[in-house]
Amino acid sequence: AADSSLVLPQFWVVTDGACDYPTNLKPRPLIVPVNIAIGNDQFASSELSTANFYARLKTNPHVLSTSQPSLEQFACSYRSLVGQSILSLHVSSAMSGTINAAAQGAQMVTGADVHLFDTKSVSIGMTMQVYVAAMAAHLGVSLETAQAWIEQTRQQTSTIFTLGSLAYLRRSGRISSLRALFGAALDIKPVIEIERQKGSFKSLVNARGFHRAVEMIVLQMQKIVPV
Repeated sequence: AADSSLVLPQFWVVTDGACDYPTNLKPRPLIVPVNIAIGNDQFASSELSTANFYARLKTNPHVLSTSQPSLEQFACSYRSLVGQSILSLHVSSAMSGTINAAAQGAQMVTGADVHLFDTKSVSIGMTMQVYVAAMAAHLGVSLETAQAWIEQTRQQTSTIFTLGSLAYLRRSGRISSLRALFGAALDIKPVIEIERQKGSFKSLVNARGFHRAVEMIVLQMQKIVPV
């Protein structure tokens, strides 16, 4: 259920498990978990801590796969909040069909007043927008004001990252074994940006070594936010 610390909100906030919302961060949205499969093991993202997830990833030889929440998962979440407007923020539609599932789930619930928002991001970039939404609800501002705050946050947020290893991309089939082999041999670390307008991944540069990748991230951020 939604966080009881929200005082007379004008709307509830819902998101999905692609948002890495810290467990100790308040106020909290209602998070519809992503479904995770590692071999024959099935989990909801809410059942695994970050440490547990990575431990299983390292020790389990099977391919990890994820799937968006089902229509019924969304419908069940919205059903629990009927009677109040719902602002539902989701992982980029360029990366996942989650927001479409949310829309169909909302149609299954009589009386649900669901307003969908495409964050065009994932993970921490998505978290920033969800936090703004949750805080807006906590402060009791209007839904329209909250949407304006979130859009401003989306426009002002840049997400750039690197990968410590290409092994998991190889295991998931996103890159070939040959490419992963050469990447490991040459210590290649891709620097990747989430394009703010499209909400899709964009490769910026391939760096030699993790430290160089971090340097490239800093240089890129300095271009975006001059110091």
